[in-house]
Amino acid sequence: MPEYLKPARIGQIAVLLIALGAIAFTFSPPIGHQSSGVKTAGSRKDMLDFSMPDLSGTEWSISAHRGRVVMVNFWATWCPPCREEIPGFIRLAKSVPELDIVGVAMDEGDNGVIRQFAQSAGINYPVLLPPPSSPFVATIESLPISFLVDKQGKVAKVYSGMVSEATVREDFARLSTEP
Repeated sequence: MPEYLKPARIGQIAVLLIALGAIAFTFSPPIGHQSSGVKTAGSRKDMLDFSMPDLSGTEWSISAHRGRVVMVNFWATWCPPCREEIPGFIRLAKSVPELDIVGVAMDEGDNGVIRQFAQSAGINYPVLLPPPSSPFVATIESLPISFLVDKQGKVAKVYSGMVSEATVREDFARLSTEP
């Protein structure tokens, strides 16, 4: 019998795999972790003012959306949770016109893949293409991540991981009543 098939060796490999799994589970970010609620107005920090081209080449700027609640979603075509939450954003864009949704595609390389995905998925909100020099390219560490920005341009809530349509609706409802 080969050495790697002996029961003692199989047991060692099993223990090693279990240990590696436990380490990965312990140190991985929680899926769908979200801050507990919409931050109080006084505790919010300014969202970085940014401007990027969308898929048609038109510049989109967050400062142009002051006075409106904005959802900024960082995603990629290769990210399963990102792809899973997009239909909810599409429905929100249709049913809650007071909420401005924008997707920032973090894919590297050919923008044709992003265009093709956006078209086939039916994305009905702007999809931005950050240049390699964008501060987001260097600072966004996990996807998806979304920022709910209040009417004054301050971050009211961060959704780290996939966010449900229902949660965004609830949080928007709260923010929409603020001046």
